[in-house]
Amino acid sequence: MKDLVSWSYNLDASNLIQLEAFYYMEHETTYTYIIPVGKEKNTIFFHLLKFIDNSPYFNLLLTREQTTTFTIHGMEYYGLRSNLKLHDPISTCKLNVPVLYPASYPIASHFKSRWLAKNQIHEQELGLALDKIPSHLRALLFDLATYYIHLNEEAYPLIASLEPINFTISLCHARLKPDKLLIEFFMPQHLILDNRSRLYCEYIRHLFVTTGDLDQVKEVVATVAKNDPMLPEEWRFLYARLYFPSHFYDIVYDILHNDEVNLESLYEQTLGYAKLLAYLPTFIYEYTGISIPVSEWVRLEGSL
Repeated sequence: MKDLVSWSYNLDASNLIQLEAFYYMEHETTYTYIIPVGKEKNTIFFHLLKFIDNSPYFNLLLTREQTTTFTIHGMEYYGLRSNLKLHDPISTCKLNVPVLYPASYPIASHFKSRWLAKNQIHEQELGLALDKIPSHLRALLFDLATYYIHLNEEAYPLIASLEPINFTISLCHARLKPDKLLIEFFMPQHLILDNRSRLYCEYIRHLFVTTGDLDQVKEVVATVAKNDPMLPEEWRFLYARLYFPSHFYDIVYDILHNDEVNLESLYEQTLGYAKLLAYLPTFIYEYTGISIPVSEWVRLEGSL
């Protein structure tokens, strides 16, 4: 890779370091990153280039052939010059979610139909996963599925109650977790066009699932309210999204792809998940004054 980077960008890459799926070099005041795009350039990559082009902190490196990427072993990579260190862990204090399309899009009105379609796919995958796991774990997986399917049903009235406003669209991390690196915001395979409520929803969800710490969740709400204030309907959209159990369906996906999973650990996390749903609206109201109703079922579950 060092020789190819040196040739492609006409620079000295002798100090190039690999970290996970990307490469980087440190200079006196800047950093150079070599970042995977995928097997081919997709729409998300071109949206990412638009963001980079409009940012004062980043510059796209063109190859000696004036192309945006180079290819090695069937994988496309691009070069990025950054004034910021991107191989640090993500912090909500550093997040700056770029709004790409301020003209807005009626995303909420389409969300329920998209959600229903996803649920049909996930239910099919769940049936396959139940057949695949050892027999002594099937009852546990079935109990988890029953609980999260019930959560989905609770979400539909929340989505239906959203005001029919248009939401701004951002370049969001699809599965933002507290242990991720900032550079993932520049890796197309991790990105999706959506409202920023998705990004913060996933961060809050995974923070609570991994720590069970409501105080940390409260701190995130305070930080977002201060640094990236959202509209009332965006906060309500964030809350509704928590009822779609992406962390559970990620486990189902792992089972189908023969990855190791810990269902017992997920069961323990699930026992406390209602606490997040019960208390998050209180935190949102404290820092924004925005009221979000909580169902009696969730309130009771969260108080146990």
